[in-house]
Amino acid sequence: YLTVALFAIWPFVNFAYANIYESFSYARILIIAVVTVAAALALFEIVKRLPLFRNPAAAAAFVALLIVVFFGYQLTSMAAHALFGEYHLRTWVAVALVTPILGLIVVRTRAVQAAAPVVGAILVAVPLVQIGVWLGADRATANQPLAASRVGDQAFGAIAEPRSVYLFVHDGYPRDDVLRQLGYDNEPFLRKLEESGFYVAMEARSNYDATVRALSSMFFMEPVFSAAGMAPMPVINDRSHRAQTGDNPVHDVFLANGYYTALFSSSARNCNPEIDFCATKWPEAFGLGQLEANLLKMTPLIHLANRLTFPNESSYTVDILGFLDQVLGESPVFLVAHIFDVHPPFAYKASCRQSFEGKTDFFNYYFGPDFHIAVECANRNLITIVERIIASDPEAIIVIAADHGSGFNYWLNDLSFSAPEAMFERFATLSA
Repeated sequence: YLTVALFAIWPFVNFAYANIYESFSYARILIIAVVTVAAALALFEIVKRLPLFRNPAAAAAFVALLIVVFFGYQLTSMAAHALFGEYHLRTWVAVALVTPILGLIVVRTRAVQAAAPVVGAILVAVPLVQIGVWLGADRATANQPLAASRVGDQAFGAIAEPRSVYLFVHDGYPRDDVLRQLGYDNEPFLRKLEESGFYVAMEARSNYDATVRALSSMFFMEPVFSAAGMAPMPVINDRSHRAQTGDNPVHDVFLANGYYTALFSSSARNCNPEIDFCATKWPEAFGLGQLEANLLKMTPLIHLANRLTFPNESSYTVDILGFLDQVLGESPVFLVAHIFDVHPPFAYKASCRQSFEGKTDFFNYYFGPDFHIAVECANRNLITIVERIIASDPEAIIVIAADHGSGFNYWLNDLSFSAPEAMFERFATLSA
């Protein structure tokens, strides 16, 4: 029982550590893990009664082997990709058929039966220790300065002329010249912004190549790099999360000045209680979402999942339109929205309606018409949002920006491009 339970727990503990910088719900991971352990133990009860196994220890080792094969689908696929140039489900099927046959012979040995619980314990213990080290470092360094520059220590007094501020931070929206290289003409959108009173920074660049570094720097008013190097990742991750929950120095300034604060982010759970309006799209405990999609990627069930709809837990401009009027009724307002319209998966249809059917990859860039449609729909929604804000409050300050640029050359491992080109794309951002 211990052997089977350890091997059934292993993929979830490993998943939790591998995704420790993501904002997944660990309660949901626990629920799925408990169900998986129960299913594995039920399978063991069946297998140990088969005449093929001489004792329960052999049956437990065999079930453990089956669990490794099942949850090792992603690793098998990576090996198939390296060998054959593409992922092959049939490669995993071959492994899944051959391994149990060989396993029937191997699990009969006393050495394997004795080693199985030890191996299971090691597989669980290693990521648990790593998680513990990470949490310890997180707690020890969370309040340390990021760099030598302590801009965040400046004292901010009363705002003399309170004006509403609307900050829309796109995740991965590239600059106009990058979009042209990617086959999209963004000039009509930028011209429309300028006609509405925007200044478009045509040579804008982000300071960082990743969301966590950009947000932690922006909302804590400190660079994450210094002469000593980069700040510890637990610090950066903690501050990035606090940037998206309203618990940071920038929000403190507006809160101290009596602003109505509104926050919309995929990570906006457990918001700072002082935030007036906190919106998020996390599903209910038993709802399907990005967590389930990423868990299924470890198994061959991902092929069945391509026919399912996984509600994206990220935030989009189309969602902002649903609550904007509620915010516009307040004054002055400080609204922050971290939005994913042009970030994978590209979920807009040509009609600008969203569909997440078959969308199981929420991180890797893939180029095609869907990207152009995503940019077009983001632009259309932004113009509507901007016009409604200006009509309600002509004196409002509106900032449309990106935390970093797109990553088609950055992540696709295509050796036909040079590193400078990939860096140029990643750092060239929309800014208006």
